[in-house]
Amino acid sequence: MRFMVQKTKNKKVRWFALLLSICILCALFSLPPAVSLASSQEELMDIKAHWAEAVILKWVNQGLAKGYGDGRFGPNDSITRAEFVTLLNRIFGYQITSEKSFPDVKAGAWYAAEIAKAYQAGIISGDNNGNMNPEAVISRQEAAVILTRAFSLAADNL
Repeated sequence: MRFMVQKTKNKKVRWFALLLSICILCALFSLPPAVSLASSQEELMDIKAHWAEAVILKWVNQGLAKGYGDGRFGPNDSITRAEFVTLLNRIFGYQITSEKSFPDVKAGAWYAAEIAKAYQAGIISGDNNGNMNPEAVISRQEAAVILTRAFSLAADNL
C-alpha cells in the first residue's frame, strides 16, 4: 500500500514539474527577447505604454534583458534561438564556456560566448547537421526542449 502511495506522489511531482515548465515557457514567450549589445541605462523608446513595460524595465534593471543599442527593445519581436539561450544563461547563471563551436556561429558574433555557455551547460546540442541556427526564430517545441534540459527534467520521466 505504501508503494502505491509513493508511486502516486512521484507521479504528482512529475506532473507538477511539467506544469511548472509549461507555465515558465508561456511566460517566456510573453516577454521580450534578451539581446546582448546595449547598455541597461539606455532609454528604450518602444516600450512606453507597452503592456509589458514594467516587466521589461525590471528585467533590464536585473541585467537579464537589454535593448538593441539603438533605443529599441523590440517587445513585439519574435525571439531568436541565440536570444533565448542568452536569457536562460543569465537566469541560471551559466558562466563556463565550451571549446566546441558550431559552424554557423561566427567567433565575433555577440552571441558566440552565450552559445558556448549554453552548450557547456548541456541545454543545447544543435540540429541534425551540427548547426545552432542562432538567428532563427525559436519554436515553442525547441524552447520546451531547452527548458526541460535547463530544469533537469528527463523527457522520458514525464
